[in-house]
Amino acid sequence: MSNNRKKKPILAGKKVKSDPSSHHQQANSSPHLDVVDTLDSYLPIPSLTAFQSCLLIACLAVASYINSLQGDFVFDDIEAITGNKDISPNTSMTALFHHDFWGSPIDSITSHKSYRPLTVLSFKLNYIVTGYLNAKSFHLVNIILHAIICIQYYYFTRTVFTASIYQCHSHQVQPFSRAPLLAALIFTVHPIHTECVASVVGRAELLAAILYFLAFSSYQHSLKTDLDEDGRPLEVQWAYQVITLCLAAIAMLCKEQGITIMGFCLAYDILINCQFHPFDVFRFSSKSTTMSDKKQFWIRPLLYRLLFVVLGTCSVLYLRYLIMKSGPPKFRPSDNPASFEDSLLVRILNYNYIYAINAWLLISPNWLCFDWSMGCIPLIKTIFDYRCIFPILFWIIIILVIASNSNSTKSSSRFINVALAAAIIPFIPASNVLFRVGFVVAERVLYLPSIGYCMLLTYSFCYLSRKGLFNKAILIGIIALLIGYTCKTIQRNSQWLNSEDLFVSALDICPLNAKVHYNIGKVYSDSGKDRMAEKYYRTAVRLEPNYEQALNNLGNLLKDRKAFDEAEQFLKRAVEQRKDFAAAWMNLGIVQSDLRKYKEAENSLITATIHRSYYPDAYYNLGNLYIATKELIKSEAAFNKAISQREQHKLAWNNLVLMLFNNGNLEGAEKYAKRGIQEIANFSEMHHLLGNVLGKQKKYKEAVHHFEKAMLSNPDDPALYANL
Repeated sequence: MSNNRKKKPILAGKKVKSDPSSHHQQANSSPHLDVVDTLDSYLPIPSLTAFQSCLLIACLAVASYINSLQGDFVFDDIEAITGNKDISPNTSMTALFHHDFWGSPIDSITSHKSYRPLTVLSFKLNYIVTGYLNAKSFHLVNIILHAIICIQYYYFTRTVFTASIYQCHSHQVQPFSRAPLLAALIFTVHPIHTECVASVVGRAELLAAILYFLAFSSYQHSLKTDLDEDGRPLEVQWAYQVITLCLAAIAMLCKEQGITIMGFCLAYDILINCQFHPFDVFRFSSKSTTMSDKKQFWIRPLLYRLLFVVLGTCSVLYLRYLIMKSGPPKFRPSDNPASFEDSLLVRILNYNYIYAINAWLLISPNWLCFDWSMGCIPLIKTIFDYRCIFPILFWIIIILVIASNSNSTKSSSRFINVALAAAIIPFIPASNVLFRVGFVVAERVLYLPSIGYCMLLTYSFCYLSRKGLFNKAILIGIIALLIGYTCKTIQRNSQWLNSEDLFVSALDICPLNAKVHYNIGKVYSDSGKDRMAEKYYRTAVRLEPNYEQALNNLGNLLKDRKAFDEAEQFLKRAVEQRKDFAAAWMNLGIVQSDLRKYKEAENSLITATIHRSYYPDAYYNLGNLYIATKELIKSEAAFNKAISQREQHKLAWNNLVLMLFNNGNLEGAEKYAKRGIQEIANFSEMHHLLGNVLGKQKKYKEAVHHFEKAMLSNPDDPALYANL
């Protein structure tokens, strides 16, 4: 081994045993490294111990989100939690590993392909511990997880600041204290995180973030071995590298974004551990002295690590692809309109405009909306659209920042580059570059990229403070920023408390978003405000004429109001837009039956059962149709199918027994009535029916018994006394 290789810790803040002369020689042999930067000491905030900082961060995290404890299950929580059978304690633990995030089979062509079994497992454990779906307990766990992440972020930024700014060969360096604290405080209260914390399904991002930081820590531990004189790693502990890959894979089982930690670790390794910038390749090639002449022993170990990261990440991604089985998810144009544009130019313009919007949301999180699809951001169709200026400005700024910080020997450049990497790499899966995503803008995917933004913002405060001017103004700015972010977070939390407030709040941000109007209509429909619901459904259909969910719900609403002709038109449009829309086919069949279009109704209801084999409500309505057409054998078969799929289907039991009773099949009615009573406890309606059936057969003693059973549940029902 070469004599100039020396064991030494990679991170600043630890003592290195060396005599003054050897240290002097090292300093002389490394003139490219700048002197120790005291950037942290200029920040006009208190210097706290690590314990004090963590305590402050945790308290602020809880205080910022404590009002979200009163929140209900809203928006995606409804489908992912309250409507997800995998979360029920009665469902097998293994089932969630075969289903997507929403409870659908992962191999189904209709699956969203969001495979996050560990997040679903956390929901299930939440349910088991509380014994029921208690929204407060779910929100409490999210707040605790966010507080843990904020503490992790403090230590993460302390590592990055210290290793980036200080010389790696310094014999004694104190870790940064002020800058990591400020970055963590900004991260803690940043309003962009409200969707992840205040919305229960945001736990996917939270769990992935915890594993993200653990994976980074593991990667760094793998390099604390043999170092050269400049602190570059020459060996690697492969066990920690494997642990890093495993943690990244586990993070991906919480949220797909988690795998990007492998890319960030590699970027950090190159930029900070190896003090190398990709532009250095051109510098070396332009000089007579080559990298090999300089005995760069650290290059080969770096290439080994790079190979491991690339192959390991690709292997994990391939396994993730195999899990989808039926291929990638199928999205609709309304989910991500730009990605369905035929013109490459139009796609590029809109993608870059969306990147600029995401960057602005991190800088100024005032436009927060639960959904940005369906016309929320009108497409840019031409280069003459004035909005093209924003992506141009965005890339000018990014290019200028990268170009002005391409010097790997400059400490501030190293930090800025790694902060940019922390902001950009986690965003890549949401960029539409590698594959199409099912959204336009999603605040939740900015949880991890905000790691880099908060570091850059903190560095800007450090830089201004170092100038020694306007320190009081800087302090006031920091306080104003933290207070402003905190107030915005608390206010945004209050909008996530219930569905109505959340959806109505979106009208100011995305008034052209059909999904916003649809969701408001759904809330009003569920609360019995049908006129208000109809108004918003009609607006949704006007904004998005092919919005099949809105067409179906509007048709269903008109059906309940007996406006059958208009309802039929909307429901026909719904099934035209989505041929496999089982619910719309069933509703169309019901309307057609009410219009006495029995053949068309039969075809619609059968089509519904073809597209959804387990559909007891469709079979129930098919049974009712056959009663109307006097096809009693078919009616009995349809009702039997309904109750075989859902034994607790009271209406199917009732109508089956009534159909047989009204057509004189008293024995059959008695048989099914007694079966219904066995299947459903306290089935008072069936006791009443059975009493009538038995009375008709002159089995008076049994009839009286069942009438009395029915009276226990409905003592004020006059029909019971009349029949008795």
